[in-house]
Amino acid sequence: MEIKSIVLQTKSLMQMKKFYIETLGFSLVNEDKNSFRIAVGTGGFEFTIKEVEDNPYSLRRM
Repeated sequence: MEIKSIVLQTKSLMQMKKFYIETLGFSLVNEDKNSFRIAVGTGGFEFTIKEVEDNPYSLRRM
């Protein structure tokens, strides 16, 4: 199975962007005021703040 694209919702868009790009080193493919997309293997992940309910994905300090 190969995942080409996935969209994840978050209320912490800028924190997620910083973590995935600056900390983990993924490449930014594109972004707008509501979302950003990173390259992951041959596919990509998109993080968005559109239609977010609760707090589905957040970074927690361990």
